[in-house]
Parts: sequence; structure tokens; C-alpha cells
Amino acid sequence: MGRYLTIQHLRSLGVPHATVLNGSVQGLVSSKKIADVKMENFRRFAALFPEFKFVFFGDSGQGDALLASRLLQSCERQVLATFIHDVTPGLEKTGDGQRKDVYRSQGVHFFETYPGASLEAHYQGLLSGDDVRAVCQRAHEELSAMAFVGSDSDAKKAQRSQELERELTRIGAHMTT
Repeated sequence: MGRYLTIQHLRSLGVPHATVLNGSVQGLVSSKKIADVKMENFRRFAALFPEFKFVFFGDSGQGDALLASRLLQSCERQVLATFIHDVTPGLEKTGDGQRKDVYRSQGVHFFETYPGASLEAHYQGLLSGDDVRAVCQRAHEELSAMAFVGSDSDAKKAQRSQELERELTRIGAHMTT
């Protein structure tokens, strides 16, 4: 099933005859190609709704940070902001190989938690203080309800809880100033 879906996806990206071998297909489809396809899809969608404004969310895995940069450069009237979930916060580069600080200098916002993204959206004038507080509350509720699995599930949940609490404390300090 996975092989079939991968082949269908590759065909949709313009690779008509593909053999899928065990391992990663990342080498077959570059981050640039993924960003190109997403950019073309966005252009088509945005052309249907020229009166709309957009906020883009993606992750730092592959292609989304590049797309975010391109959206800000070429669609600045329609794209109000871009937010990239930093799924590899310990690394200096995104999955496409570009340095995160280069993307930041182009206006791409990286975040580790959705409450953190909501604070940046607040600074951008996209969310109210009440909206930020609602995102923080919902993140806390969802993490509390989340079931972690595996032999180290308690440690994983404790680590995520500590990360969220640090972020909520940081946001609380910013929201009161």
C-alpha cells in the first residue's frame, strides 16, 4: 500500500515512471521540487481568490521553509506571514539544507510550539491577546489528554510538559508587558 501511494504521489509530482525501492525517496524528490509544486498550487488557489489574505504554516522538514521564503518574496500582497514549525530545533539548517537564520532574515518565523507561534502572530497583528491565551489553554489541554506510548512514555510526556510550561511562562511574561 505504501509503495502504491508513493508511486501515485511521485506521478503527481511529474515522475511518470518510478521504481520505489526500500529506503528513503527523499533523494528522488528534492525539497526544491516539493516547494515548486506547492508554490504552483498556491498560485492557482490564490488566483481564484485574489481578495483573500493568507498565513502559511509548514514545518522545517523539507521544502516548507523554502516555500515560505518564496511566498513572502513573490506574493507579499496576499501572504501576511509565514510560520514554520521547527521540528529540528537543535540543527542550524532546515531539511532543504538552508540555514534557518537566512530564512529568518527573509521574514520567515520559526516556532517550536503553537503557543509560541500564536505570540508571534499577536506581534504581527494577526491575533488578539485573548486569542493567544486561548491557544495556550488549548495546547495545555491537548497535551494533558495526549497518550504517550512506549517504555519511556512517562519521560516523554514529562519532557513535553516541561517544554510547554517554559513556553507558557515566556508567553505570560510577554503578554503582561
